[in-house]
This record gives sequence, C-alpha cells and structure tokens, in this order.
Amino acid sequence: MPNLISLTEELTRSESQPRRIIATGPGWKMLLLDLRQGGELPSHSAPGPITVHCLEGQAEFAIDGQWVTLRAGDIQAVEAHTLHAVKAAPAAVLLVHLMSE
Repeated sequence: MPNLISLTEELTRSESQPRRIIATGPGWKMLLLDLRQGGELPSHSAPGPITVHCLEGQAEFAIDGQWVTLRAGDIQAVEAHTLHAVKAAPAAVLLVHLMSE
C-alpha cells in the first residue's frame, strides 16, 4: 500500500465499501469507518490498543458500556481487549488505528 493516503479519495470510495482497511504495516492497521449512511458496530474488542479519530459528523461510542459522544476532531483511545461499540448519531466518518500488542 502507498505511504501517502488521500482521505478525500478514500471517502469517495467508501460509499460502496463503508468499512475497510486503507493502510497496513508491521503491527498496525488503519481502518476507515464511514457511517454517513447511519449504522453501527456492535460491542466487540480488539487484540491491541486502538485510537478512534472522528473526522466528520458525530458518533456515540461505548467503552465497557459507558457511552460518550465523539464529534469531528475528537480522538478516543481504547486499551487492548476492552469491549467497545459505535453507532452513528446520526452520521460520522471515523479513522481507526489498530495496533498489535
């Protein structure tokens, strides 16, 4: 994958594929989660720590069952193996960095 990523281009492509990996390297992945059409991810965990960057809109984000509102410009860190969930409120674009432990 290229070192330079155009989020503008990725967001155009995300209309047909709203959840996808846009970059990867040793010990990390970057995922674009486009919730502009609404939607949610049910409670789950990741094997390593993650950071969630709200690029556009607003989303409700739960960590161990406690909900917070993410707005454009907000970043939420989540420790490895911690249950978390997200839902559009009403629409959001999130950039998620997944790290290996």
